[in-house]
Amino acid sequence: MIPFGLGAVFMIFWGMRADKSGDRVFSTALPLAITGLSFAATLLTDSLTVTLILLSLVLISNFALKGPFWALTGETLPPAVLAVGIAAVNTLGHLGTGTLNYFVGVIRHETGSFPMALLPLAAMCFVGVILVFYIGNRNSKTPKPQLARQN
Repeated sequence: MIPFGLGAVFMIFWGMRADKSGDRVFSTALPLAITGLSFAATLLTDSLTVTLILLSLVLISNFALKGPFWALTGETLPPAVLAVGIAAVNTLGHLGTGTLNYFVGVIRHETGSFPMALLPLAAMCFVGVILVFYIGNRNSKTPKPQLARQN
């Protein structure tokens, strides 16, 4: 219960911080990187307490990135395709997490190591960080359409 409560509070805090700074790219990439690092760090410990803290960091940072991520998505996609784009992002996300969850089970079964099974999740987080910076960089170079001025 405590990690979910902290995640909910931090999601609001991080979303407000992202709105004030206006930097959706960094506000999405940082929690995503913390998620990946926390997953990967589970390999370095045998302590249940440390593992629970790391997995709590995964949950909290995963909650934190939701607001800036969807705001970045809304800013990135053109208005004409925004609804379809959001649906596509959501669908691909669910397909990806479902597939990765399957592989977590397979890897856990084959290796006997739960931390080893979390490595594909960490890898996908790092791929996500790269993609967020790529898309953010591409968007900063794309001229924004100007609204027609009415006299």
